[in-house]
Amino acid sequence: TASYDPDSNTLTLNNANITGMYQGHPLNRSIRTEDMDLTVALTGSNTVSGRIALAVYGDLTITGGGSLTTTGSASEVIYAKGNLTIDGCTISASAAENYAIFCRDDLTITDSNVTATSEAACAFSSSGGSLTISGDSRLFAQATDSAIELNNGFDIGEGLGVTTPTDGYVDGNFIKDSDGNTAKSVVIERLSTYSVTVTPGANMTLTSGAESQTVTAGGAMESVVYTADEGYYFPEDYTVDSVNGVAVTRDSFTQITVSGTPTWNAAITLTAPMAKTKPDAPTAAAEDCTTSDNNDGKLTGVTTAMEYKKSDAENWTAGAGSDIENLVPGTYYVRVKATDTTLASDNQELEIKEFISYTVTFKVVNGSWNEGKGDAATADKTVTLTGHDGDSLKLEANQIPAVGDKPNGTYKAGSWDVTPSAETEITAATTYTYTYAAKETATVTKAPAAKTLTYNGSAQELVTAGTATGGEMQYALGTATEATQPYTTSIPTETNAGTYYVWYKVIGDENYIDIEPACKTVLIEKKTVNVTAMAQTITEGSHIETGTEQAVLTAMAEGHVLSAVALSADTNLGVITPGGAVIIDASGTDVTENYMIQYETG
Repeated sequence: TASYDPDSNTLTLNNANITGMYQGHPLNRSIRTEDMDLTVALTGSNTVSGRIALAVYGDLTITGGGSLTTTGSASEVIYAKGNLTIDGCTISASAAENYAIFCRDDLTITDSNVTATSEAACAFSSSGGSLTISGDSRLFAQATDSAIELNNGFDIGEGLGVTTPTDGYVDGNFIKDSDGNTAKSVVIERLSTYSVTVTPGANMTLTSGAESQTVTAGGAMESVVYTADEGYYFPEDYTVDSVNGVAVTRDSFTQITVSGTPTWNAAITLTAPMAKTKPDAPTAAAEDCTTSDNNDGKLTGVTTAMEYKKSDAENWTAGAGSDIENLVPGTYYVRVKATDTTLASDNQELEIKEFISYTVTFKVVNGSWNEGKGDAATADKTVTLTGHDGDSLKLEANQIPAVGDKPNGTYKAGSWDVTPSAETEITAATTYTYTYAAKETATVTKAPAAKTLTYNGSAQELVTAGTATGGEMQYALGTATEATQPYTTSIPTETNAGTYYVWYKVIGDENYIDIEPACKTVLIEKKTVNVTAMAQTITEGSHIETGTEQAVLTAMAEGHVLSAVALSADTNLGVITPGGAVIIDASGTDVTENYMIQYETG
């Protein structure tokens, strides 16, 4: 039966069998509407035939739990001018010409089994829309050229796929076969298996599982595990969008897992891990060994974020946050430790040097050292040189004892067996021996004489030059009992007034014994100068003017002037008396003590 509800524009077919005929000829359209939408509700098995079985000039919806078989001798056996929706039913359309099923807008198939066959070029088409197929649906289309032609592409729902042709695929508005040709026979239906394809990002390595899998519908895929390559990591916020039930789980900084139960074919591309950054090399420091045991070297500044090792060691040791002590000499490496997100830094190379120590001994024979008294004057002298491997250990000039000035009795200056020098590198314990040689006694042919001297503001030689045979005359300043300054060949000079003691002796040459020192007492007398007050005229009740410009200094050394003077006036006698004069030289130094000052009133 067939019934129509004009209120809802619904045509109900209940096991109906409709053939469009007029006077023995098929009708052009067995079921037709003009400028209106139509819903066809199917119950049981129904058939409609004619030139065109069903033509709706609006949106067409076919629904209900029944089936509809249509055949037509022309094209567009089922035709909708607008959208065509097939929901929850079974439809079969067979056309002798093009387009068994055709609409001008969108085609939607939901939970339905649809067959469209044409003996001409195309079986299933939308001239202006797309095909959406979803749910538990199946579509079979077959024609001579192209089974399906669309204008706005395919939307194939989850769980569905192209099963015919084998390895067929959607290409824009067509289904293509594996050779890239437009398919003449197409089946889109629920898949019994799904393909899962995992494309890894750069810098990761497959640890387990297959990157390409075929998974039974409803079953879980084999987990695929990747490990970040050396120098890379998966950050804490690492995410990859799930695809059709297949998800990516970040397990750790080094591992991710792809797993899940696919609901359709899934192709998932993994985001590459991040490259680890490399921190700067550390700035620790090394302290060399300080004892001959060579086991107290240190590394300082090694934090808990660092690690270290001796260059010949296999393993690194983590820093404890304090100095690394009790280390032996050698090359050490310190670096910032690698973390989950950073590489180990470049090595900082540090050297702990071996401690070295050599004793240098000086001996004197037939005399004494130039310095020292008693046993100290003849005792061996030792110097300990310390340093570290690679250092050039040398004596300093002041570590080499002065010798040659104090031979015993009848000995003269001798020589070293090997001359010590501040330029000689010491590489082992070393002994230097100085031996005085026997000599004759020198003679003073003319002794130095004290000069008669008066202060003149300049340095003056204190004595006349002496002469000797067999040696060299030397002089030194000192006290009345001994020389306190080194002996030299220069005649001592002094500037200030006072009493000086000039010691002299003869240092015998290689063939003569020294003559014992003698002393000359020399006096530089003070220079007499006059300080005269200048005359002033003052009025009653006023005071005299003071200052150095009110006095005159005469007979002084060149460049010397008054720095201060005291003036006092005696009004009864009418005189000005100077006193307390201070005299300075050109540099401003007080030289008053070098003058005998005579004061004259003004």
